[in-house]
Amino acid sequence: MAAFAQRLTMSGHNRIKGPIFALLTPFKDEDLSVDKEALKASLKFAESKGVKSVVSCGTSGEFSSLTISERKEVTAVCATSFKGSTICHISACSVSECLELADHASKIGCKAVLLLPPYYYHDLPVEGIESFLSQVLRG
Repeated sequence: MAAFAQRLTMSGHNRIKGPIFALLTPFKDEDLSVDKEALKASLKFAESKGVKSVVSCGTSGEFSSLTISERKEVTAVCATSFKGSTICHISACSVSECLELADHASKIGCKAVLLLPPYYYHDLPVEGIESFLSQVLRG
């Protein structure tokens, strides 16, 4: 993650520009699996409206209900089907899960990652948040 973070911050050509769309993750009614075709249609619609970047697994909260495998699947569909930049939402309560998602994002060509503090813990002291974020960035 540290090398990926350095590459993202050191190279100005990787800066994200233009409208950014936080995607909702569509699911199939019959088995609740990720609906890849509906996701691709959403990406195509976003492109048609001038969106330049998408955030995989959005920021609407569904990321916490997805398995790591599903999150990787959604991000891979975005990175391969969307012409603009894909930002991988790597937030999790576990440093190791954040790092696994960041590694995946790097390997499939995502331009950036989105990392939030651990969402489950209420009233986490600032030092705890700083420690968590530092561990992910050093990872």
